[in-house]
Amino acid sequence: MNFFNLLELMAARQAPREVGLTKDEIKNLKRITYQGDNKNKPENEKDLCTICYCEFEKDEKLVELRCKHVYHEECITKWVERNAKCPVCKAPQTDRPIFTEEE
Repeated sequence: MNFFNLLELMAARQAPREVGLTKDEIKNLKRITYQGDNKNKPENEKDLCTICYCEFEKDEKLVELRCKHVYHEECITKWVERNAKCPVCKAPQTDRPIFTEEE
């Protein structure tokens, strides 16, 4: 390990880390029911979850984030437990600080 590697390692250890949403924030995410119809859409225009890349199905329960991006509830819940930003546009999904210093 050279000097520059050591500096990078020290900087990484001191970098703030991102935290996810709280259980209450996750519980309060907007739930919607998919009313679209993917069956009649061309393949490149189908509505899908950009986390799992599965198409939405009619009457399926979804979560809409503040930024209006929509995901399967299971997919986005796992994401926001660790990361408080939208996976597509990186918009914060909370008003509180989302970084904390490493301990």
